[in-house]
Amino acid sequence: MLVAYWLNLSLTQMQITLSDCIKYCLDLCVAILCRPFKLRTDTEAMKIPALLACFLALASPNHVFASASKMLAGGSDVELAPFLWSRMDLASFNEDSLKEATAKKDPLRPFSIAFRLLVNHERTGDQKSLESAQKVLDFMLDEYSPASREPEGIRWFYGFDYDRGIKAPWWSGMDGLFGPMTLFSAWQATGDERYRNAALKSAKLMLRTPTEGGVLWREGDDCWISEYSWKGMTQDKEYYVMNGHLWGLQALYMLAEASGEKDLKEAYQCARKGTISRLPKFYNSAGNWTWYHLAPQVINATHYNTLETAQFRAMAAVTGDDIYKEPADRRANIFKNAYPLHLIKTKAGLQVQFSMIGAPN
Repeated sequence: MLVAYWLNLSLTQMQITLSDCIKYCLDLCVAILCRPFKLRTDTEAMKIPALLACFLALASPNHVFASASKMLAGGSDVELAPFLWSRMDLASFNEDSLKEATAKKDPLRPFSIAFRLLVNHERTGDQKSLESAQKVLDFMLDEYSPASREPEGIRWFYGFDYDRGIKAPWWSGMDGLFGPMTLFSAWQATGDERYRNAALKSAKLMLRTPTEGGVLWREGDDCWISEYSWKGMTQDKEYYVMNGHLWGLQALYMLAEASGEKDLKEAYQCARKGTISRLPKFYNSAGNWTWYHLAPQVINATHYNTLETAQFRAMAAVTGDDIYKEPADRRANIFKNAYPLHLIKTKAGLQVQFSMIGAPN
């Protein structure tokens, strides 16, 4: 076990991937197959075959290997599309950018910036992006306000009144689950346990109902992630916003899979069922457009219909679950039918034209 511990510690410090670890171990085993390591203790030398030592290290529960398939910032453009939409130029990010983002008292903004920086670091190896992401996340852990910081985790609040009569401070399943996912991604990139601990504790706080300070409404094995939650809220006040639910759902799934945490995996399955059970309610009676939220029914703006298309495509890609393909395709077809493209021949040449009327909103 001492050999396993030594290999495990070394690999943790090096922050290599699982595939690298396997290659390292196999190379080691080929070189000294069946030759024992000799570890001196106070009493005697212990002999452990190198092959056994390698597999003990691989099987150790004390280290989560950051394999390529589970690196949260290592997803494809399709998988991460909902989280990468932003006007911010990463190359120009600086201290003023951080101050500007956090001054809005919207915790989703800085977490979104941090995740985009982590993705850029993962894809390009740019060290500045990683350092900038850490600055953002350190600020969110230590300084962002309004927030509650307790031993059981952190809750980040929105510091402005929402136009539906919701008074600050209120909270959301969007940043409430995406923030911890981003922190866990930072742990994968840096090995800093503070990020991992804060990620898992804070995410589990969000599994409470909104009446208890979380974001997850539960009806048996059917759950919904609330985008707008506030003190004194009851379930009959829930708006049932699709894009906010999907944002939290994807973050919850990715964090659950990367961490292996049972509570998070169970919550995802519950929220998945809640998605499926409510899907038919999000189409108008003609079936030619979608609702932004259900209570009351409010028509979707075109950009939210497009965002939801990207979200369902991302969920299908990242989970491999075909249940998400139909709503993605249906929204794409709804948009295509509302905004048909026409190739028109004119004196000046060919033109692509589309309707400025389009959707029923």
